[in-house]
Amino acid sequence: MSQLVSFVISVAILVVILKIISLPIKIIIRLLANSILGLALIWVLGGLGVITLTIAALSWISLAIIGFFGIPGAILVIILSIFGIL
Repeated sequence: MSQLVSFVISVAILVVILKIISLPIKIIIRLLANSILGLALIWVLGGLGVITLTIAALSWISLAIIGFFGIPGAILVIILSIFGIL
């Protein structure tokens, strides 16, 4: 009986630990997906000639904005670069 209780407690602790660990991984995957989508938007608009962003314009600040906000962040970076703020 004590082995069964130990097993159940161990499984419960393992489930809690996996839940705690999986939260940051979900956040990282979401930021990565947002970054890819935002940069793809900038790449497509640059390829179409709609915008003229250089590699120098894509600093770590603009990449962080794109990473956190995704496509709306990419639009914000484009607007800020048009006005010369970024």
